[in-house]
Amino acid sequence: MKKTILISFITLSSFNIIFSLPWIWQNPFPNLNIISDIKFINANTGYLICEEQAFNVFSVLYKTTDAGNNWSQILSNPDDYFTKVEFFNDTGYLSGGRNMLKTTNAGLNWNIVMSNSNYFTAADFINSNEGFYLVYNTYNTDLSYKTTNGGLNWLFGDTVPPCRRFLGFINSNTGFNIGGGSGPIYRTTNGGLDWNLQLSQNMISVFFYDQNFGLATGPLGVYKTTDSGANWNMLADFLTYSSFIISPSIYYLVDYTNNRVYKTTNSGTNWNSYYLGNFNTSRCIYFPTPNTGYIGGNIGRFYKTTDSGGSWFSDRRGTMQNLKSIKFINTLSGYCVGDTGTILQTTNGGTNWNIQSCPTNANLNECCFNDFDNGIVVGQNGTLLRTSNHGLNWNIISTSYSTNFNSVSRNNNSFVVVGNNSVILKSTNLGLNWSVINSPYSNNLKAINFTDNSTGYISATDKILKTINGGNNWVITSYNGGGIGSFSFTDNNTGYVDNGQILKTTDGSNSWFVASSFNPYRFKFINSSVGIAFIGGGYAWTIYRTSNGGVNWLIINQIVGGTNMTCEYNDIYFFNDVTGWIIGSKGAIVKTTNAGGLYVPVNNPSIPIPEDYLLSQNYPNPFNPETKISYSIPKSCTVSLIVYDLLGRVVMNLVNNEFLKPGNYEVSFNGNNLASGIYFYRIVTDEFTQSRKMILIK
Repeated sequence: MKKTILISFITLSSFNIIFSLPWIWQNPFPNLNIISDIKFINANTGYLICEEQAFNVFSVLYKTTDAGNNWSQILSNPDDYFTKVEFFNDTGYLSGGRNMLKTTNAGLNWNIVMSNSNYFTAADFINSNEGFYLVYNTYNTDLSYKTTNGGLNWLFGDTVPPCRRFLGFINSNTGFNIGGGSGPIYRTTNGGLDWNLQLSQNMISVFFYDQNFGLATGPLGVYKTTDSGANWNMLADFLTYSSFIISPSIYYLVDYTNNRVYKTTNSGTNWNSYYLGNFNTSRCIYFPTPNTGYIGGNIGRFYKTTDSGGSWFSDRRGTMQNLKSIKFINTLSGYCVGDTGTILQTTNGGTNWNIQSCPTNANLNECCFNDFDNGIVVGQNGTLLRTSNHGLNWNIISTSYSTNFNSVSRNNNSFVVVGNNSVILKSTNLGLNWSVINSPYSNNLKAINFTDNSTGYISATDKILKTINGGNNWVITSYNGGGIGSFSFTDNNTGYVDNGQILKTTDGSNSWFVASSFNPYRFKFINSSVGIAFIGGGYAWTIYRTSNGGVNWLIINQIVGGTNMTCEYNDIYFFNDVTGWIIGSKGAIVKTTNAGGLYVPVNNPSIPIPEDYLLSQNYPNPFNPETKISYSIPKSCTVSLIVYDLLGRVVMNLVNNEFLKPGNYEVSFNGNNLASGIYFYRIVTDEFTQSRKMILIK
């Protein structure tokens, strides 16, 4: 189809943004999602994208400046996902989602240089100024855009063949477009004005070594061109996802079904292969030097070679063990424990977690520190460990018990341990010696929680025990609510348990009442009013927050286990009102520094379902810098809530194509980074659309 060369210019006044997830992934590296792209600008400096689309759309960008020895997270985007990173010295672009981002300071800050209500399907930059991208239009067509000034202005062309996978240019005129998840290759030789079918076989990606020589990879084999893509000849029948060319005779292919990487040193006449193990699917490969290369794929799989592909090793950092307990001494120093004797320590707030030497392979259930130096860890089969030097050494403390120790808590230089078969042990000399405490309950004791030096509580299978003399004596309280899941006491009088709903006491477990019919998998209260909980399993977990003592629970975010990677979350810990962690299986550690964030609140189940759709006027209005927007939906549907400026440009996706249940919702909008003026917010569902105006005055 012939394009109209100049229909319109779209000019975006880009504004500075720094995206941050309410929950930051800390372990393992990379996270458990898809590694969609790896790029290096020199032998030392490189970038890596992890992206998730299945449950909660987001992206995490990592950077290395020391040839991959260390990687740091430099950007997290909770509202969009990116599949491609490109850098030209300090200028870089991220594309693949609804927004295209640009940095001019090596990733320190990012600007939105193009935004669209539909997801970008593919993009490619030739240099720091000249680039192309295609946006989904219909099933059979995309819309094309071009910039020659680094995204300041975009020239809109016309409809083009649909590109769902790849767009790449080798110069200002010649480029390639692959349609569908895998599809035929289209070629342009006039800067995207015309596109012609060049190879009818289904392909996934194209890689060019120079202006003439390139490889196309896909499920039907590998094709080679030596004339800028005018003609393609089959080179191999491997089912490949991507390729990388070192020289005209040396190149690599990633086989995404047989989990192998192939290498040739004689232009494809012969191939050597290396088996990567259970690694499905490999997605991207990049060599910053002829010797050093990387492969990334699903569930955070990350492989590296330092001998020109002769051998590959997993470059994943951190443990993948099931983690069960996390505690912090201060905002920087903390510990995690888990299965097979796993003890992790951090001295920088969780940015790095170091595996400590442990004298046992037993599964560890909980850790507790009295002060900076002295700590206790308990676990299965009577495992009791002690450190007196800040975790440098852990020593086994012998007891006469072989039953599981489930929990440990502290009060005034004393530790109290509880376990199965009604075991209660107490130490008054920081864990050196232990005495047996009589238990009034003859079944398993699950968890212990001291609220001060005298008062503490124990949750049993279906009872709550209490002490008022530092754990020397325990009594069974009047709780009779049945089986107990989570339990949490925030002071001597206020506590919560989960028995299929949230029960609450305000008189030290003398009486209990139903706070909410909410039924979480785990919860922990930060104080008497604020609590965090999560529901779900496997791939996705929804995080909730209450600020009124468990009466209402608000959806604040969703943590994903990762595509094709189930992940169970086991423990919540908050050091203060805003800083907390959630840990679980596969070594998962996520952190929040804003109390989990306030994302999409949901109404109490006891509130009637709305009878009709409604988008309310924001309040306050005018506002500075924050306002709240409420809306109601009468039935389950997909919802988007988008803020626009006066020119119709997308400012923020407050609700990003979320499938929500019937209810009343409220979301906060912060205009701290925006200029004063008139903005519009618009709700879009399957059956309802409405816009309203709001005014930001600074």
